[in-house]
Amino acid sequence: MPPIDSNSSVNGISGISENNGIKSGEKAYKPNELSPDDFIKMFLAQLKNQNPMEPTDSSAILQQMSAISSIKSSDKLQATLGKLQDNVNVALGNTQMLSATQLIDKKVQILSDKSPLDKHGEGCSLSGSVYVPEKCTNVTVTIKDSGGNTVKTISLGPTGSKGLIDFSWDGLGGADGLKKYDPDLYKISATAAINGQEKEAATAGSYKVNSVAVNKTGNVIFNLDKYGGVGMSEILKIM
Repeated sequence: MPPIDSNSSVNGISGISENNGIKSGEKAYKPNELSPDDFIKMFLAQLKNQNPMEPTDSSAILQQMSAISSIKSSDKLQATLGKLQDNVNVALGNTQMLSATQLIDKKVQILSDKSPLDKHGEGCSLSGSVYVPEKCTNVTVTIKDSGGNTVKTISLGPTGSKGLIDFSWDGLGGADGLKKYDPDLYKISATAAINGQEKEAATAGSYKVNSVAVNKTGNVIFNLDKYGGVGMSEILKIM
């Protein structure tokens, strides 16, 4: 067969050859085949148009990225993959944000030596936890006001194992146990009787989530009432 010159036709189109526009060493893609760049464009479109209430599963995204990375690509494709990673980070951040907003107005527990006494209807309540490192014969919680005065002492009794032990206070105290204390941020501390010795134990306070935000590194921050911002890893329990 004689060679095809610049005036020959391919598939009825004159003036082009089968290798027109393809550099030596590059793979030629047929009209009905997807090139790596086409695949990237479709993937970005899928990511951009996903339902924010039912976002694409992050594991599925990573699997598709792995498939793309396995393609022997050009420098242009590598640059596109970099942009794709940025888009994935944004998408995952949005997914985390949507999940985090479900905690607004709910209470979470974090390690703290304070916990708020909040107004609830006609009464008040303060809640928290004590972390004991091992089985103990008794756990005692002491609650103090902003002036350092003890307003309530709570005995939680023995524990069968280590872990978090919940406690609560209704805001009543005093000599007769009927004095009503005002809503405020109260100091909490605890001791645990282990092997006949009293040891200090870590405490956790319960705070309401007012709002959520994303910091410069893309991590979700929970803004807690009367406390401030904390990350997800700082939350011990969702109430």
